[in-house]
This record gives sequence, C-alpha cells and structure tokens, in this order.
Amino acid sequence: MKAKISILTPTYNHEKYISSCIESVISQSFSNWEMIIIDDCSRDQTYKIAKKYEKLDKRIKIVRHRKRWGIKHLKNSYNEALNLSKGELIAIIEGDDRWPKNKLEMQLKDFINNNIVLSFGDAVIINQNQIPCLIYSYRDRVNKYLNAVGDEKLVYFLNIVCNIIPVSVMIRRSMLIKIKGFKDNELYPFVDIPTWFEIISKGAAVYKNSIYGFYRKHSDSAWFKFVNKSQSMGESESLQIFSPLLKDTGRYSSNVKKQLGLQVERKKKAKKIRIAAHRFIFGHVSQYFTYVFYLLSIIYYGLISREGLKTIAMNVRKW
Repeated sequence: MKAKISILTPTYNHEKYISSCIESVISQSFSNWEMIIIDDCSRDQTYKIAKKYEKLDKRIKIVRHRKRWGIKHLKNSYNEALNLSKGELIAIIEGDDRWPKNKLEMQLKDFINNNIVLSFGDAVIINQNQIPCLIYSYRDRVNKYLNAVGDEKLVYFLNIVCNIIPVSVMIRRSMLIKIKGFKDNELYPFVDIPTWFEIISKGAAVYKNSIYGFYRKHSDSAWFKFVNKSQSMGESESLQIFSPLLKDTGRYSSNVKKQLGLQVERKKKAKKIRIAAHRFIFGHVSQYFTYVFYLLSIIYYGLISREGLKTIAMNVRKW
C-alpha cells in the first residue's frame, strides 16, 4: 500500500525525551512520512532541540505557541496539527513517547482493507529512563469481547475503547475530517477516548497483537497529574463520554450501568494503592526491579506473536 503518513506530535517540557521521540521517527523503515510537532510554549529546551531536527530533515515541521494553551485545549493542539497534515493516514506520537523501528511499515498493512478507519496494537510501557516495565496488551480484552454477548459485550467494548494508547494508533485521515477533528470532554481533557469512540462508532477498527509503540509513564506527565486529582483515576470522567449515546440509543440498560459503576468503585477503592504502585514501578528507585514485570509480560503476551517477540528483542538490545 502506497500512502503518506502524517505524524502528529504535541509536546510540552519534554527536553529529556524529545530527541528519543524524533529519532524513533527518523529511523522508521517506512520513509514516506511528515512529522508535525506542536510545542505548547515549553519552558525548557524542547523547542530548541526539536528545531535542530527540523533543520536536518525536511519532513519535520515544528510550530510553537506564543502562549501556553494547556491541557484544557489539548484538542485544539491536535486539530492544529491535523489541519497542517497532508497524509492519507494519521499516526500519533507525543513528545515523551517513542516507536519501534518498523511501526509504520507494520501498521500500514492494516489499511489495505478500505473499510478500516482505525488500527491499534499493543505497547511497551517504559519509565522516565527508558527502562521497559511491562507490555500493555489488549489480547485478553479483545478475546473476551469477541466471546461475550448482550450487555457484557458492550461493557467489554467500552473497556477496550477506554484503554487504547495513542502511541499505538493509526487513523484514516478522511474519517477524522468527517467527524470534524479530534474530540474532548468537559470532564476528560484528553482526546483519546472521545475520538476513538466516535471513530469506531462510524467505521471498522482492527487490533493486532504486535508492539506498535513505547508509552512512557512518569510523574511529570499530564496523565499522571490528572489521575492523581481524580477520585477514580479518570474512570468516572471517561465513562461520562459514553452516557449520552448509550441513553439515546437505548443501550444504557440497568445492567450496563451497574457494571460500569462497579468499575468506577473499584478504581476509587484502589486509588491509593494504584498511585503508589505507579510511583514505585515508574520511578527512579525501582527502574531495574520493574524489568521483572516486563519479562513476565513477555512470557504471558509475547509468545503468541512472533512479530511481537521480534520487535521486543530488537528494542531490548538498545537498552
């Protein structure tokens, strides 16, 4: 399949990570891409570092905001990049994330089928020092969804949509234009869940048990700050996105509402433990200890996918 891929990269104060992010794009085995970096008026060296790469590679374009737009206007930053894009397909890599070398080449194959509007895959969670901590796979969730019926099927579907990591996603640009760009929600400032939900409700999505990205978790990330303030680590806020449509279509049965409510309560009760675990796993002290979790997740998820194992092995050699 011949197509141009536009890569959207919102970034803010990512001087520690932006070089790794950009270099993971430049080293892609697929070369027909453009990278549009939107710097939200970083206070550190992020813009200067990115600007050096822009001078070296004509495929890279950087736009800097004169004033900080902030997380509440993240949707506008994404749509600013989308409006500048020219590719038929859209990929996302935020300034603190990175990709495996063959990510674009692998994922492009998912769009041979013209009905596919969104593709996503598994991701390796890395910490601030680029140490891999675990593999985040959707294999079990997708299998449960495929085997479920009735209300249970809908609950599993919503659970998948709520957890698709942007660095693993590729979208058909025409569908993003059709829904008038990236979405957000008053209670949930990120674009991922509202956008995925609207796209998948209008077209077909495909999941592959392959590593499509490296998602960095660290205490300075916008996500970490958001879930730390939320009583349910963002669960109740994200589920609010689905309420209007479920009510309008009559699919918001008492059983679905009950099951989703139980998910929120579980997050509320376990918030302190989960936050502590995140700080431990993705912090400084435990960076090598957490490699155990990574190895266990390879055993659990990686063995069913030769392509996934190959990607993992290729990147482990770099660390």
